[in-house]
Amino acid sequence: MANSLVAEDMDVVNCASMWRTDRSCSDMAAQTTDLTFSEKEAQSKYCTSSEVQTEVIQEQSSSGADMTKLAAWLSKITPRVIEELDKSNKSRAFNEYKLQESVDSSTRHLFSLSMPQTELQNDCFTSAIDWSSTGGILAVSRCAKEHPSWCVHSGCVSLHRTNGQECKTETPYRSLDVNACVTALCAHPIESFILACGTFSGEVTVWNLQKDDPTLIGSITLHSEAVVHMQWIQNFDMTDLRPVLASASRDGSVVIWTMKSTSSTLKAAKCFLLQAEKQSIDYGIVCAKFNPSNPGLFVAGIEGGSVALCTSDSRRPCLRKRTSVGHELDYCDPVLNILEGHKGTVTGVQWVPGSKDLFLSCGSDSELHVYSLAEVCLLRIIHLPEPSYGLQVISSHPSVALTWGSSGAIHLHDVHTTKILPLLDLDDGNAKVSLSTVSVRTISSQLLALGTTDGKVSVWQVPHLKFNTS
Repeated sequence: MANSLVAEDMDVVNCASMWRTDRSCSDMAAQTTDLTFSEKEAQSKYCTSSEVQTEVIQEQSSSGADMTKLAAWLSKITPRVIEELDKSNKSRAFNEYKLQESVDSSTRHLFSLSMPQTELQNDCFTSAIDWSSTGGILAVSRCAKEHPSWCVHSGCVSLHRTNGQECKTETPYRSLDVNACVTALCAHPIESFILACGTFSGEVTVWNLQKDDPTLIGSITLHSEAVVHMQWIQNFDMTDLRPVLASASRDGSVVIWTMKSTSSTLKAAKCFLLQAEKQSIDYGIVCAKFNPSNPGLFVAGIEGGSVALCTSDSRRPCLRKRTSVGHELDYCDPVLNILEGHKGTVTGVQWVPGSKDLFLSCGSDSELHVYSLAEVCLLRIIHLPEPSYGLQVISSHPSVALTWGSSGAIHLHDVHTTKILPLLDLDDGNAKVSLSTVSVRTISSQLLALGTTDGKVSVWQVPHLKFNTS
């Protein structure tokens, strides 16, 4: 079979490229418009000066004074001017006033008071200190450290004159004798010459110190044990503005006394007895305090560590009657509620100044309790650096509470924030002694009178900066 395939060379065929094309270029030119320039001149405003000339002052010739009338006028006002100057000279209004640049931030020891010669001189402690309403008299009492049974000692109240920062004499200018050791003192808030005291045997005594020879207003024994607290409170009779006296005792009784200094009479108006609910057992009171804003309420620290909230408006009769020798009185049970207390002995109770529903308690368990009257409960617990021997508040610094103990120092606490403030280290160069009582001067919260467990008393000036909580 003949081969049908024949090799044959063909001519080259040229195919133009489709992905590439020739570029054509042409020259062109562009020109911006011609720039134009212009100039302008600026000139500041013209200033003009003007002058001011004061008028010439023409001195006016003064007319001659009438010396006769001037002498008559001076003679007329001289007695009144001298009288006012004498009043200013005798005034103590600015005794405590200091300029800001002269304020001293350090605590100063002002003076100490000597102990009178008594049978208890070497075996007593300072039981109570109180300032008069004017701050001119400081009353001090001492009590025997031990009483095996009934008190057989002779009590004494020492009175010292002071003008605040200094004492005229370290020895008392007057001593008031009582039948037993004095355990409580209370000066009248208005009449500075009225002083009341309570004794270990339960006797309540009131004096009038207005005259050189003290006048005994009254002395009555209704309590069967030691008086632990005395306080002048607002009268329940709103028509009578004179304060009444309240006393509380370890026997569980609280007595409200009315007093008339003009007729020298002392009378029991109301009597209360703290009793356990549904039991014929009396609560023993170790400390108490009436509400300054509402005298119808008071709190009491009772034996066993509990705190009792009470009312003096109670008409509930006691389950067990109490008889007092020579007195026929009806006792009422004032207890409203028994609050959560301390694990040890209650050593102090106080109402927070300016607050109607906050009150405090401290105890030997090294705790400070803050209570609310509105909620009738324990709000907070502040832990103390040592067991407390007492509790005090300052009206000018209502958020600060003072506690003291065996260290001899005073601890400051903010009751609203539980903040512990720097303590008051009262170092007078002598050995540290435990404090038994502290009294703040009413008219000047900078002055503190401290009583020790060995019967000594010292007065210190504490600047307000120490009580600053901010």
